[in-house]
Amino acid sequence: MPDIARTTSLLRDMSRKSEPQDLLGLFLAHAHQAFQVERAIVISREGLEHPDFRVLLSAGCGEQPTTTMVADPGILMAGGLLAELLYDGQFRTVTPLVLDGAEPAGGLLAGGRSLVAFPLYGHGESVGMVVLISPSERTCREVELCGLALLAALLQRTDDPPPRLVRAGDRAVLSIDGARSLPLGMLAGRPPRVEELVVLGAGDLLLFYGDGITEVRSRGGEFFGTERLDRVLLDLPRPASPVDAIQAVMRAVEEFADGEAPEDDQTLLAVQWLGDGGEQDAGVPSGGLAVPAGGAVA
Repeated sequence: MPDIARTTSLLRDMSRKSEPQDLLGLFLAHAHQAFQVERAIVISREGLEHPDFRVLLSAGCGEQPTTTMVADPGILMAGGLLAELLYDGQFRTVTPLVLDGAEPAGGLLAGGRSLVAFPLYGHGESVGMVVLISPSERTCREVELCGLALLAALLQRTDDPPPRLVRAGDRAVLSIDGARSLPLGMLAGRPPRVEELVVLGAGDLLLFYGDGITEVRSRGGEFFGTERLDRVLLDLPRPASPVDAIQAVMRAVEEFADGEAPEDDQTLLAVQWLGDGGEQDAGVPSGGLAVPAGGAVA
């Protein structure tokens, strides 16, 4: 059973971590201690149709969780109990867990006497599911299941923030929200890539950044945030180069931190479209660029 002291300790430990795998380990250890969970499975239907799904993670839970299966882009399976849970997209508890010999995921579910499952959402759609397996016929209360689902949702948000697009013409700064990783922010493996097609004009600039930039704190504990980042980009000189953008952002971040050492790595990548002629000319025809999740440019 979870309690306030245990939850407080978990939240404190999470605040000290930034790497997805470290956060995953805390989640699995918490699930093991509080709910006697022995195995966690993460599955996805992103880009697939019923009854197909991918197994993105299968991990043992304990004080030192051991990931036993991480694949890129995941192990493809079809049908059975996991497909039923995934495509139903609802909170589910299965007690007792009884498997027949034809169960496609029998090896993953072996030894389990009960399971709980809850959906993972991306852009409002149910695209994945976390399945927690226990060796006992334990019934997870609704409040306990909701707590685990909320914790997993928080970990899901550890993916890289969306790139910023600085328009050369009107100096607008846009967030490329479609270029995200789905799901799961806490996975060790690479999830399916999600792209957004952006039409660029000559001089337009894309800035990719890690959360080590926006989560820099001032001496008063305030985050730098995306609003300050956008203001820095809006104040860039005209025309602005990728070097101008990176130097301006780093200067603003260092001034904001006022000498405080960064708690996380600070990653920036700036890319500019110069037009078909290779010159920053407003008369050059615009082009298209596929902006994928993870900060790479295709």
